[in-house]
Amino acid sequence: MPFCLYNYMDKLIKKNMSNSDIGGIVLKVVFGLSMLGALIAIGCYLPGVIKVFKYKDTRSISTLMFTLTTIGCILWIIIAILQIIGYSLSKPSDYNDYIFSLAAGLGTLVSNIGLGTCSLLILFKKISNVRQAKKRNMTEDEYYKKVIEPTINEKNRKQKQSKN
Repeated sequence: MPFCLYNYMDKLIKKNMSNSDIGGIVLKVVFGLSMLGALIAIGCYLPGVIKVFKYKDTRSISTLMFTLTTIGCILWIIIAILQIIGYSLSKPSDYNDYIFSLAAGLGTLVSNIGLGTCSLLILFKKISNVRQAKKRNMTEDEYYKKVIEPTINEKNRKQKQSKN
């Protein structure tokens, strides 16, 4: 997705600025850095998401933290959309201002969609584990040790046997 957006921004910049124009160069740098930042931020969350889904261990995860992170991401997504739409509707006198706002807004949008998705996935898994534990009249820690851990150990044992 970021590479498609980069091509779109590149076409907008080429259409409205010359390549020698310092504004066009700055815009490309701003957009490139915003996409790089988005990819790095999302990449930071991915190992945690993979680990939570692989081992199903959410005992040490704070529900409040991931709830607030998700809410923050949703608010930033709304801000980015309003920023992009706002500049589109306001018909700025300087088209370069619109492109600059679009570059910054798309970076914010992409990063917060990715972070919000990762945060929601972890939050849903945490809530699922807590609910399953309550159904069995257990704490989340007991549920992990008595239900999830033996299942994972059995899967690992079977995988080792099938390799041999």
